[in-house]
Amino acid sequence: AFIYDDGDYITSSGANSYNWGIKIPAKDLATFSGTQISSVEIYDNYDGKYTFKIYNGDEVNNDNLIHTEAFNTTKSNTFVRFELSEKLDFDATKDIWITVKSSNGKDAPIPCGNFYNEPNSNLIKIGNKWESATIYDMPYSWLLRAYTTTPENYTLTYNLYRNNEVIA
Repeated sequence: AFIYDDGDYITSSGANSYNWGIKIPAKDLATFSGTQISSVEIYDNYDGKYTFKIYNGDEVNNDNLIHTEAFNTTKSNTFVRFELSEKLDFDATKDIWITVKSSNGKDAPIPCGNFYNEPNSNLIKIGNKWESATIYDMPYSWLLRAYTTTPENYTLTYNLYRNNEVIA
């Protein structure tokens, strides 16, 4: 999963005119090589529609756009996960951008959590440039996530403990 938050909703920010999102740098994607992006998740603080765009490249442009899909939200005040209409292959040697634009609702559609101390966790588009919202006195991380499929031939191993002793 691509997650830059601690799960705690703090406030809402922004306006319907904003493009906002998160970026997962290629250096952090090695674990996800061979997987597909399967869903997006957002904290549902907004009664309206979100359009998600997913890009795979060094910058956000039409050449790197791999998927666009819109979902309606109902202000349920909980995280909601939306399965994409198709699973998306991506190149794990290039950045992943999950961008969002809202419509048909009130202002302040961006769900905010505690700042994750990661400038890629709270990007907004100003003109033609994507910047961390902290520059504009918005010290939050967006409550926006993406999930992948499990890698092929992936084996999960674990130890079972009781009273701090391994029992299996």
